[in-house]
Amino acid sequence: MSHWSEYAYTDPSKQYTRNLVYSVPGVFNLLLLVWNPGNESPVHDHADAHCLMKILKGSLVESRFAIPERPGEQGPLEQTSRKEFKLNQVSYMTDRLGLHSVSNPHITEHAVSLHLYTPPNAALRGCHVYDMTNGVARHVTQNVYDSVKGKVVK
Repeated sequence: MSHWSEYAYTDPSKQYTRNLVYSVPGVFNLLLLVWNPGNESPVHDHADAHCLMKILKGSLVESRFAIPERPGEQGPLEQTSRKEFKLNQVSYMTDRLGLHSVSNPHITEHAVSLHLYTPPNAALRGCHVYDMTNGVARHVTQNVYDSVKGKVVK
């Protein structure tokens, strides 16, 4: 077993699970995400934070999109890039680079990624998810975890 496995709680009813490994309030939080096969996050921003993502198991595909200037009036979101990240590769994301979604392309295997968010703005005040068809943003909260420091949250 990998040393991170004690933090890798998986809920098969979700697209992915958000497992808090460690946090320093107002400075950073470190999350281990377990991606169920074939699932994807919604297109989202990063609440003016920086995010580093390292692949610990499997691979993930990141699709980036331009931030719509007139949400709801421009049609579908414009995809600007798509890249697959494999074991031990690292990706960086921030709002200055646009929006993104992350997906597990494998239909039978889980993927696992480690995310460092600094500052942890989404945990404090939420972020926005975007409708792919029209670019309309909706605020969501991000302060609930599936497990904290290896203990499942009920």
